[in-house]
Amino acid sequence: MGYLEVYKNLLEKEVFRVRELYEYTNNNKQVASNMIQFLLKKNLIKRIGRGLYYSIPLEMREHDREPNPYILSSKLSKKCFLSHYTALEIHGFAQTASTIIYISVPLQKPAFIFKSYKYKFIKNAQSFGIINKKMTDTIVYYTDIERTFIDCLNTLKYCISLEVFLKSFENVKLNFNTIEKYLNRVNKKSLYQKAGYIFTLLKKDVGVPEALLKKMKKKVSKKTYYLETKMKGANKKDAEWNVMVPKNIEELMRVV
Repeated sequence: MGYLEVYKNLLEKEVFRVRELYEYTNNNKQVASNMIQFLLKKNLIKRIGRGLYYSIPLEMREHDREPNPYILSSKLSKKCFLSHYTALEIHGFAQTASTIIYISVPLQKPAFIFKSYKYKFIKNAQSFGIINKKMTDTIVYYTDIERTFIDCLNTLKYCISLEVFLKSFENVKLNFNTIEKYLNRVNKKSLYQKAGYIFTLLKKDVGVPEALLKKMKKKVSKKTYYLETKMKGANKKDAEWNVMVPKNIEELMRVV
């Protein structure tokens, strides 16, 4: 296959690894390497990192392009999936734009910045609740909406803020059988208590079953947890769920 044909295929991929060229070269690594060097010289592709490149359409060569961050993320690590606020964006429920891409991986990796985005890795070996969709020529894996709810609530700093979290999930239809299954799988007292409090707040909007709330109340421990840790010093205690919540929670709910 000639360089021009390979280039057309790489445009469809948008982001690619060197090994993906092997299918065009009968697994000849040297020919693949020569193709890379030729395309780099012609400014038809650019390097992101070791073995990772993105293609540039002819009409954009002088201005470059911003590779799709979801596609780029999916090429960064094996067994990775997009999570937290990034998954919320893919679901279409995010309330504000973010320049941080959250990527869950089995082993921790250092974050890096490429063009407009910061790519942050979160060590997370729990691979339940993962779905996928095809973006151009790449299968992008990300958490379903119930897993996204659990992850964001578990670590609110990866969902920008409590206010953004509340706004994002205000009218989202959740499968509460799935929520219960995921809560039991994670099995964290703090998460039962935080989720119970949030569900009580949003009960009318999201249709939380009373039976689920009763089950969750049985999981409440004697230990008090903070709903949003960065708000320490500006909290009040909710006795029902034994969580410390922002003193302005009523104001936040009015905004929502």
